[in-house]
Amino acid sequence: ARLRAGPSFCCAAGCTPLHNYVVIISTPIGSRSMNPSWDTLQRSRRVRLERASRWARGHEVAAADIGELLHALLEPGDKVCLEGNNQKQADFLAQALAGLDPARIHDLHMVQSVLSVPSHLDVFERGIASRLDFSFSGPQSVRLANLVAEG
Repeated sequence: ARLRAGPSFCCAAGCTPLHNYVVIISTPIGSRSMNPSWDTLQRSRRVRLERASRWARGHEVAAADIGELLHALLEPGDKVCLEGNNQKQADFLAQALAGLDPARIHDLHMVQSVLSVPSHLDVFERGIASRLDFSFSGPQSVRLANLVAEG
């Protein structure tokens, strides 16, 4: 399997073009300061793509390198929109996110239409993500309720 970079802000990854996207909406360099520059988003995008270029072969990245690619692209506090058009693809991307090092990547804001696989919640238990926007929890509803009850 190979991943293909696409036209979204920082990364659109998929087993086939136009499917199975991870879209990273950055917390750009300088956004935490009082006087961010007018080109803050552009500079952040450029820096992230330069960091990620090590794993790219043109617009493709080997599936085995997805963890390193995500470590290069993501920064603490980023908003991540995770979508997959089938269970296998959703599992792959969710497991890759859940496998990240929480010392390097943490406090992500996850935006998902559905919580369908356990790894969608693993990112919270591991401290990688701290905020979630979703519309349907399906088979993960009991586990989600337990996580909320635990605080």
